Amino acid sequence: MTQILIPKEQLGAHQLTPSSQSSNSSFLSKLKEDLYRAMLIGNSSQGKVKIELQTVNGPIAVETTVWASTESCVTLKGGINIPYKFINDVFLY
Repeated sequence: MTQILIPKEQLGAHQLTPSSQSSNSSFLSKLKEDLYRAMLIGNSSQGKVKIELQTVNGPIAVETTVWASTESCVTLKGGINIPYKFINDVFLY
């Protein structure tokens, strides 16, 4: 299924659901590494990444700056927090 690119400000209008990969420990480990790199890019040069999320209606994506990456969620520019379990993939540019 094709992802729909949306502005991050519209994330609240979508009902997120856990990714099919959310219980895969190797996927979560790689995801955390990628989001840590995304945070470094965001904090050093305000570079953007694309994050694909799973919703009840299929995948969506946002292009945004990652400000923080914790043990369980990522914080986007604007203070939006997303738990890792909803993330399908991260694309670093």
